[in-house]
Amino acid sequence: MSFSNNTDQQKSDLLRVGGLWRNETKDGKVYLAGSLGNLRLMIFENGYKESDKDPDYVLSIAQAKPKENGKKQQRRSTSFL
Repeated sequence: MSFSNNTDQQKSDLLRVGGLWRNETKDGKVYLAGSLGNLRLMIFENGYKESDKDPDYVLSIAQAKPKENGKKQQRRSTSFL
């Protein structure tokens, strides 16, 4: 199976829905983070893995914090002729 970045619709039924960025915690542990709509996605290595039946990574989802613009929203003026 091959994956394309949706520039050409060939070879795969996979749909690209987002991207993930590599980050580090304050402790230096690596994790992946991204967003999907208004959700924040984080993938951490499973630090509690005891057997092959346990997952290698854990996906966590949180509500995304609202973005601050820093700019006041401008009113649109409507003029009638």
